[in-house]
Amino acid sequence: MARNLTGSQAGFPGYVAADTYYSDPATAVVPDSMHNEHLLGVIAYVLENLGAGGGGGGDALVANPLSQFAATTSAQLRGVLSDETGTGLAYFQGGDIGTPSAGVGTNLTGTAAGLTAGNVTTNANLTGPVTSTGNATAIANNAILVAMAEAKIKHSVLGITIDGGGSTITTGIKGSLEIPYDCTITSATLAADASGSIVIDVWKDTYANYPPTVADTITAAAKPTITTATKSTDATLTGWTTTLAKGDILRFNVDSVDTHKLVTLTLQVTKT
Repeated sequence: MARNLTGSQAGFPGYVAADTYYSDPATAVVPDSMHNEHLLGVIAYVLENLGAGGGGGGDALVANPLSQFAATTSAQLRGVLSDETGTGLAYFQGGDIGTPSAGVGTNLTGTAAGLTAGNVTTNANLTGPVTSTGNATAIANNAILVAMAEAKIKHSVLGITIDGGGSTITTGIKGSLEIPYDCTITSATLAADASGSIVIDVWKDTYANYPPTVADTITAAAKPTITTATKSTDATLTGWTTTLAKGDILRFNVDSVDTHKLVTLTLQVTKT
């Protein structure tokens, strides 16, 4: 039974006249004696027009999504949340980031007091000193740039210049060289002052076993050689022992020579 319905009764289905079915037309009080068919018409009318006007004009149903309401902005939604940041909670740009379990941060600012020890991935745009608690005490200013530069400077040269002092070079031992870093020989080049022929052997041994002897040759049968020319180069190094360790000693010996007065032997190496 309906009570206190307001408005005009003319739109109700089954309406005949106010004095026929309504004891009080002003308040639309439906008497108990109203026929069932007319009562059902009134109920259907009320249900049909209860939410007239679209979203926001009726009751909210828990089975329906938020689209049943009028359009809502992020700011309005944030305004009704009491715990919009934190683990498992909503996050809004401009608010605190909370404590996500995992993620990739971009343009993060603030202090790192709450971060736990772990790995840091950097790029060329990282400048200034970086400090860490638990891993390293500090990474000095420009240390990353220095490390990157050292990684790129892996190629170097070792060698000796043999000078006859204006006279033809003599045979025999001409000098020794300590290896400053672990490396691998990749080529051997000879350059002379004039056309001629020369053969140079290279011996290697540890500092503890100094001096190296012919028994310590690293060139096998492919000794650095110039034959009636001013220069030669060898990047094949057939049979060579090319691995050098920091602290090893190289000794250079002229096996034979004819007219050269000045010759430079250069060993190209790659740091390991």
